[in-house]
Amino acid sequence: MTKQELLQRARALWPETIPLSSALVADGVIHAIPILNSIYQPIEASIDRSDNWLVVSTWSFQQALYQAACDAVLSGQTELATSDVALTAFDQKMHDNLCDQTYADEQAAYQTLV
Repeated sequence: MTKQELLQRARALWPETIPLSSALVADGVIHAIPILNSIYQPIEASIDRSDNWLVVSTWSFQQALYQAACDAVLSGQTELATSDVALTAFDQKMHDNLCDQTYADEQAAYQTLV
């Protein structure tokens, strides 16, 4: 397993493109992008909670996607391709989320992935 494979596994659960028209923006600040939660909640409900890799990678992907969506909205884009989520952004979120003691084994293993 590689970091790219984890990213692709999480990305595969999402649609290829996401419209950004639901973004709530005021004074150049994004307050929410409701469609992301509308898509993520059924994904979260459908995954095997005993598969820690899937749990952490889907949450990490959602977080990286949210940041990419915020950047896209602020630059005037009306939709976002899930393929626009960079491995570096996903990797950073994986590192952040694996700090939870629940995932100590996965954190050690993740450090060895390329």
